[in-house]
Amino acid sequence: MTKILPDLPDDHALAALYASVGWTGHAADPARLRRAIEASTYVRAAWDGDALVGLIRASADAVFLCFVHDLLVAPSHQRRGIGRALVERCLADHPEISRFTLLTDASPAPVAFYRALGFQVVGEDEPRLRALVQLRREGVVEGGA
Repeated sequence: MTKILPDLPDDHALAALYASVGWTGHAADPARLRRAIEASTYVRAAWDGDALVGLIRASADAVFLCFVHDLLVAPSHQRRGIGRALVERCLADHPEISRFTLLTDASPAPVAFYRALGFQVVGEDEPRLRALVQLRREGVVEGGA
């Protein structure tokens, strides 16, 4: 049985989870990853016994906005409802928040997953909102001159 708790995993478990889903940049520097986790206002971990199998990390202003930074589920535990449970828990734990935002890659599976949870894709065809992001790698803005 998987349990979702606010217990923070140790650095080794965090790095292993991030590496398991291919986020090797995060996993390569456990101290930096720990700082990101501790700076977030909301972190919940999914545990199968003593094994970390999922994590959601977000930041919220407690009034209007919540930004979901990371949602990860170990490949061995995917398609068991853990990701859905983590997102639903985050939404339920922030009833006062009116806008939840996240970024994901554009492949069909994650987009369909988030749409099923009530998120919508925001783009040029949405007249009220625009999603903007500046991506950086090693201090260089991607796509910049």
